[in-house]
Amino acid sequence: LSLSIDNSTVSVDIASVSTQGNFRKSSNSTISASTNNATGYTLSIAGNSSSDYNKLINNDDTNAKLNSITEATTESQFSALSGTAYNNMWGYLPSKHCSNATDTTTCTTNTDFLPAPTSTGDILDVTSAPNSTANEYQLAIGARVDSSTKIGSYTNTFNVILVANAIPYTVTYVDPTVSN
Repeated sequence: LSLSIDNSTVSVDIASVSTQGNFRKSSNSTISASTNNATGYTLSIAGNSSSDYNKLINNDDTNAKLNSITEATTESQFSALSGTAYNNMWGYLPSKHCSNATDTTTCTTNTDFLPAPTSTGDILDVTSAPNSTANEYQLAIGARVDSSTKIGSYTNTFNVILVANAIPYTVTYVDPTVSN
């Protein structure tokens, strides 16, 4: 397995003096993943295990927090002036996302901002074969703040996880003696 991220910090610079709120989207960070594992890999992103896994926390005042959006949201919804319900919220934008985490996982191109990754992880892609040339994924964040937001830097840490898929292994035992 090989995993690399071109910029381990994804950030957005935003200041608002408006009660309507201002929206900003970060530049993309590129995640590259490859494997020689015969059954491919699963790529996911997970929040930390704290109760604030889904918040961005002010570095100077830990009581000041930006909450995660609660459902998938288009950029036009997130940034619309009439969308003040999104004020003081953030979301992440992966280029690919999986709709559920079962053996029939459907992973497709994603264009919506998503709620913060869960502490158990959100699956971004599942492959089923080796790939010596890295698959590339983009990851960005978006935030909308209004004039009630405390000034400062808001951060949290999320883990990008690459795991080899299981390889089926069958064990057969044959009894060499004949029994009645």
